[in-house]
Amino acid sequence: MNQEIYVKEMPKSCVCCKFFAQHRRQCEINLGFEWNEEKQKYNDCPLIDIKTHDRELVKEVCEKIREYLRTQVIYCGGKATELDIMIASAGNQVLEDIKQFLDQIQKEYEK
Repeated sequence: MNQEIYVKEMPKSCVCCKFFAQHRRQCEINLGFEWNEEKQKYNDCPLIDIKTHDRELVKEVCEKIREYLRTQVIYCGGKATELDIMIASAGNQVLEDIKQFLDQIQKEYEK
């Protein structure tokens, strides 16, 4: 069973990790991890930096919203009135504004 544990700050090494059992030189989370004596760490650590997780989640959600917005563009046919064009233009501008806002949100999480 693969367990993932989200932490605010990643330990510098397994030895510094609160889940490392010094006396057994084993990870308390998953005893099956292979200890790499040369690197002083396990090959597969179940700890995940919460910032990385959040960044990936925000990116995924923003992209899904962008995909939806692409399907909502308003097109005017050849017999469109001036009012139709104005409404379509305003609606499309709102869609562009939302896309820019999504870009801002995503950039905030990349820091």
